[in-house]
Amino acid sequence: MSRCLSSVASEFGELQVFQNEDYRWLCFDGGVSQSVMRLDQPWQLVLPYHPLMLASLLFNSKPKNILLAGLGGGELVRYFSHYRSAATITVVEKCRPVIDAFHTFFGGDTIEGVQFSNTDICGIAESPVVRFDSMCIDVYGADALPPCLYEKQFYQACRDRLADEGVAAFNLLVSGEQEALTLLRLLRDVFDKNTLCLNVGEHMNLVVLAFSQMPSLTIDDIRQKIALLEHLYELDFSEMLDNLIQTNPNDGLTLFA
Repeated sequence: MSRCLSSVASEFGELQVFQNEDYRWLCFDGGVSQSVMRLDQPWQLVLPYHPLMLASLLFNSKPKNILLAGLGGGELVRYFSHYRSAATITVVEKCRPVIDAFHTFFGGDTIEGVQFSNTDICGIAESPVVRFDSMCIDVYGADALPPCLYEKQFYQACRDRLADEGVAAFNLLVSGEQEALTLLRLLRDVFDKNTLCLNVGEHMNLVVLAFSQMPSLTIDDIRQKIALLEHLYELDFSEMLDNLIQTNPNDGLTLFA
């Protein structure tokens, strides 16, 4: 049995927080849960696409400067704060009630050293140029992706802020195959085809990793460090690598050619 802990108006609808015996989650207007937190282990990831975004750690295993665009209930903030406590974390979130809910209901009051920017990630081109080792872009509007995610300039601004060895992970919630192909073409054009996709199963998510320059790694190189990564981060990186290989066959990229 779940109960509502909070319900406040926002520009994206009624922002609601619910809880049952095991989980606490955030949604708008009683719709699909956009964020879920385990009450016993708040740093663990619950939604299936979040671990796939962290497939970026296969290529840059110890990011020091991390950008998280789209806060939700703060899954990735809690995760990185737990496993990469020495990193500098910057969060960009347009909706002020979401930030307030994170601090009140999702452990934000216990996390230190995170920089919050209550602004629109679509304005990244006008922001100061800071280089990030890891970028996680996970934003959604009232009922669709923000318009800027259909614009080449947005992805170029993201690439300009990515460190040479950095990885940007985009979670794109799409309506169908045509929209997915449109967004992927934009990304591949801006990042010179240095992109890899991950399959989120039955969910309407397209997770794309994008690189300023493709890592000079072989599949065997990655397999050799998976045991250490799984020890450090408690994620199934073997499954992620298999996903990458299966989802990017004959891609023309050095890594998976």
